Amino acid sequence: MTSKPTAEVDKDAVKARLVTAVSMHRAGRLVEAEAAYRAILEQDPRNIDAQHLLGVTLYQSGRPAEAIDVVRRVLALKPKAAPLHNTMGLAYQATGDVATAEWSFRQALVFSPDYAEALVNLGNLLREKGD
Repeated sequence: MTSKPTAEVDKDAVKARLVTAVSMHRAGRLVEAEAAYRAILEQDPRNIDAQHLLGVTLYQSGRPAEAIDVVRRVLALKPKAAPLHNTMGLAYQATGDVATAEWSFRQALVFSPDYAEALVNLGNLLREKGD
């Protein structure tokens, strides 16, 4: 993978491409969104939003193990980001690793105690466990 050094990345062009990718994602065009996120990452490998949304897309495409790998890398760049931990929780839950999913949702809430999506996901997980 060849990429420009970060200093040479056209941030406006990347932002426009990200808006387009998110539109595809929201429209349920997951294959196209995945390709768009990957193209953004070719240009700007440290783009946290593209990395996270690629992970979300992989999870939503039924590829939670791949999502975990992608989101784990972005968590190394931004370890206190609640949405990243929430996505990890969803992906781990999809793999059947309920304990790690619960831990991930709880981590999201450590960093953002009022994060509604993580609260709902944790509640649903605990209900499914019978807690």
